[in-house]
Amino acid sequence: MEKILKTMSYNGVDLEPYLTVLKVYRPGTADITNETRQVATRGLSFKRQRRGGKTIKVDIFIAGDVLEKIDILNDIFADYPAKLVFSDQPDRYYLAALSKFPEPSSSVREAELTLEFESFDGVAHSVAYKRFDNPRVEGDRLVFEVENKGNETALPIIRLKSNSDNGYYGLVSDSGVMAVGNKEEMDGKTVEKSVIEFDYRDDKILTGFEKGAKNQAISNVAENLTGTLGTLRFNGRNFVYLQNYSQQGVNSSGSLTFPITNSTTYDYIWWRQLFWSGPDQLDNQYGFIKIIATDEEGTFLYGVETFKRARGLDCEYNFLGADGHGGFKTLKSIKFWDTQYDKENPFNEPRGFSDILRKDDVVDFYWWGGRNPFTIPAIKGKKTANVHIIMGGFSGRTLVTRMYVSDFLFQANKVPTWEDIPNRYTMGSTVEINSENRTILVSGIQSAKEMIDGGDFLKIPRGRSKIAISTSSWCELKPTATIEFEERWS
Repeated sequence: MEKILKTMSYNGVDLEPYLTVLKVYRPGTADITNETRQVATRGLSFKRQRRGGKTIKVDIFIAGDVLEKIDILNDIFADYPAKLVFSDQPDRYYLAALSKFPEPSSSVREAELTLEFESFDGVAHSVAYKRFDNPRVEGDRLVFEVENKGNETALPIIRLKSNSDNGYYGLVSDSGVMAVGNKEEMDGKTVEKSVIEFDYRDDKILTGFEKGAKNQAISNVAENLTGTLGTLRFNGRNFVYLQNYSQQGVNSSGSLTFPITNSTTYDYIWWRQLFWSGPDQLDNQYGFIKIIATDEEGTFLYGVETFKRARGLDCEYNFLGADGHGGFKTLKSIKFWDTQYDKENPFNEPRGFSDILRKDDVVDFYWWGGRNPFTIPAIKGKKTANVHIIMGGFSGRTLVTRMYVSDFLFQANKVPTWEDIPNRYTMGSTVEINSENRTILVSGIQSAKEMIDGGDFLKIPRGRSKIAISTSSWCELKPTATIEFEERWS
């Protein structure tokens, strides 16, 4: 009978064209360390058990041009850690990195080698996430019945979408408790409230495009507003983009302007944009996106600009503030590359979440997981009356391939005479609690201070268990909730 050999893939690349798998050595469990202590009379007392990584060894055979194939394999293994999959366990993967690639024999036509990979968490993960999206209602809680068929605890990703205003989520499982928001936050008992002036998230950006005043924007500099904005659909989402711009020797831009009814000195702007020279990554592309706030007199207050103004991949993300003399100053300029890679570009597909939070003369800009607050004395007491989206190109230059805006929201905070407080989780907002990487995202923005002291990220034990989710007592509608997790095996 013909022997069927295993195959393997790494980081999604099938390695069969480059090697033949002869044998795979996978330890039965991760490295185990039993911690003990000497008892007073005789013997040892068990304290606890620690589990470490797992070394996976793979005997391989390389035929043909051995050195050339080793070069190709080294290039594949250069991304780490990554998913390592074997054909005898197609439903599982190891998060691993190459740790040993021995020197081949002197022959360049064939070689037998043993590769070693280090699985740092020491477990095999299911290749597909198990999803639960139909909780039952028990009193004021949503209750999920979940089942983990792995032999290790699972790390859930819990996603919540508010269907009415809310200030708190409490989560209880068989293994622990955690909470986010503010349990004491009340609705309708203070003298200030957040008002969403407009919400053009998701497909509602098309409504925003229709309602926005065309080419009336005020910017930090004089703009040649002779360009035309339009809409398009890309990767299942609707976007506003720069449809036409001048090619007659002058730079030009197009804009949308949105007036603010409840003009205020406390406000919040959230949007989502692409700024990506993909998929071809042409380095000879130019253009910019600006998000600008102005006051009732049409004076520039603050904003950000995403700019590509030179050949190459370098782009700028600039925080801007009024200088008090009718102009502006750049508070901070950050460089990034407009590639498709997550580590190089926060505005690649499908990311691009951005926001600005203003508290009178303090403006807090978001950048790649962190906050950047700046005091701008010139804007103190000046109310935000209009916000603008401006997109521009350079005459005779190719525009950045994906220079789009897909979502836009403005929230006025501390609106006078309205007896309410800003609710942390407004209707339509999302919260993602990710136990895998121990992060919490609120409407796509990372928020490290969201968790209430005393809790920790949940784990799902082996077998059947429950997770219950509660909200603020005054929350009118239960959120839409889902739970996903990878099953894991030691």
